[in-house]
Amino acid sequence: MLALLNDFASYQSYLSSLVRFSSWCSNNFLHLNVFKTKEMCIDFRRNRTVISPIVINGEPVEQVLIHSNTSVLY
Repeated sequence: MLALLNDFASYQSYLSSLVRFSSWCSNNFLHLNVFKTKEMCIDFRRNRTVISPIVINGEPVEQVLIHSNTSVLY
């Protein structure tokens, strides 16, 4: 998951999108593997605040600064 934050409204929009996505997965019998999921936030706000990790199915998602994806999808 990747978030680009410009203001508080973009952060709220990001959180609501995650809630909708998580609900959609549950309604369609899909399981999100929280242990393989990473969150990266790119924050351009002037007053940066500590962003608490998001929680999916009761488990916090790990926040990362750098992530390299070695898998190739076609």
